Amino acid sequence: MIQRYEKQIRESGISRRSMVADNDRSWSAAGVDVQKKIGEVSAQDKRVGIQLELQRAFGLRARESMQLRPHQADKGHYLAVSHGTKGGRDRVVEIGNKYQRDVLDRAKALASKNGSTIDPKKNLSQWKNHYYRVIRSHGITRDSGFTSHGLRHERLNEVYKEVTGNLSPVQGGGKVDREIDNFARQEVAEVAGHSRSSISSAYLGSGRR
Repeated sequence: MIQRYEKQIRESGISRRSMVADNDRSWSAAGVDVQKKIGEVSAQDKRVGIQLELQRAFGLRARESMQLRPHQADKGHYLAVSHGTKGGRDRVVEIGNKYQRDVLDRAKALASKNGSTIDPKKNLSQWKNHYYRVIRSHGITRDSGFTSHGLRHERLNEVYKEVTGNLSPVQGGGKVDREIDNFARQEVAEVAGHSRSSISSAYLGSGRR
């Protein structure tokens, strides 16, 4: 159990002592052309590709993107995330731009009315094995410097910038008013599905100025 926990910490780029990101784990920071790489994956498997896009567009965890039922989750102006969540904690995520709407509509086109974007011939365990096999074949691995979880980092850092107008600390952003910074971190935590705003430091870096 301890070894598994330490592995998760290393892969997330979080300091074990402080649970604060000490480097940017987004794909952009790794020099990856996000849409080009997702396009390469989609050309091989459109279901895996759309799940990567759901992670990028909405900051979902990999399992959430797999188990999301897009027809049910689409509430018009927001996405209701209730399947595959950590600790069973439901949340809503605003649908605030054309990219998000486009991704969700394409996910709906792949899913049945009450289903997810997982291949209906596979159960969740089989799909997870397939998903990770496909993305590894495209170099999406920790050894390559970026994982699918980096798409969640990509979106959450983007949310911080949308709220503050500045890059996050882990991305080299400058000083931000403390109240605005706190508000942005709470927003990031809510998008990510965490109950405490302090957990946002695992994606954004330290809020101390």
